[in-house]
Amino acid sequence: MTPRMARTRLSLVFWCLVLLAGLISGHLFRIQVLQRDHYLAEADRQHKRKIVLQPRRGEIQDVNGVPLAVSAEGLDVYAVPSRIKNHSKTAAALASHLGLPFNSIMKKIAQKRPFVMIQQKVNPVKLRKLREMAFSGVGFVPSSKRYYPHHGLAAQLIGYVGVDEVGLAGVEFAQDQRLRGEPGWLVVQRDARNKSYNMLDYPLQQQANGCCISLTIEAEFQEIAEEALRRGVETSGAVNGCVVAVRPSPGEILAMASYPGVDLNTTRSFANGAFQNLAINLPFEPGSTFKPFIASALIGDGHVSLTDSIFCENGSWKLGRRVIRDVHHYGRLSFEDVIAKSSNVGMAKLVQKVDDKRLYRA
Repeated sequence: MTPRMARTRLSLVFWCLVLLAGLISGHLFRIQVLQRDHYLAEADRQHKRKIVLQPRRGEIQDVNGVPLAVSAEGLDVYAVPSRIKNHSKTAAALASHLGLPFNSIMKKIAQKRPFVMIQQKVNPVKLRKLREMAFSGVGFVPSSKRYYPHHGLAAQLIGYVGVDEVGLAGVEFAQDQRLRGEPGWLVVQRDARNKSYNMLDYPLQQQANGCCISLTIEAEFQEIAEEALRRGVETSGAVNGCVVAVRPSPGEILAMASYPGVDLNTTRSFANGAFQNLAINLPFEPGSTFKPFIASALIGDGHVSLTDSIFCENGSWKLGRRVIRDVHHYGRLSFEDVIAKSSNVGMAKLVQKVDDKRLYRA
């Protein structure tokens, strides 16, 4: 090899190395300068994890503070199929402790998915032995389980929540925003084995637990009302029934019961229409039972006395586009007889003297 050829080869190698260094430098410049934010975000995604801190749902209590609906601690059972060593043994243990069909669990853990939920809102006591077995690929996440200490007491009034702790009926639904609270969050460090560590300098937003709702009903009085209603419906052979007990002056509801009832802790008892509160959802015409209230308003405001005479139009009176009728063809009646004979015409004529607000107060 001549010196000239050697210099040519060395020059070629040199410029190849320069080109390679330029490519590497350009690539590093692109990563470290041009795409710096992207790779920082990717590193944060891989090494940091944001955990949602679920708030504790507020209690529902009676007027004396007796809990009617509370949130107890529960556990969600999940599986990572790729980490399960013995699928059959794991499925058998889960089926035995959770009371689920073996085939159903086998079908879930046989899926090629990174994560599958086995069962939610499980009592921790029920899972004590299963957790001690420490099956690979099976994990447990703290959750909240809604529990009703009195089971079916005031069930249609209280209502219930779904698996996601969202109210679906009754007070649980009507006051859901106040009961639910506001979730928080926590950022943790995650290592190569996917284990999480809480770092003191990482941001934290504490959750705000839900408010406690106090009702005007009394648990003991409610229980008495429900038992009396049950006996009445069963004795009379009726299909259903309802009862409302009210303290007249402030209008407080002391008891509100519907029959048949439902056990709030057993979802299997949730038949179609089981949560229909008959006292509220089933409208009915009060009829002549409302006439004494009108009479009290008329007498109280001095519009009429018991001896005043009212012409009852011989049983038929046209009011606007409607015709008010009596069962009998009454002529003139005293106000006392209008009440005693329950004259629709007489009461309809007299009620024109009372405004709507006064009737509402009556």
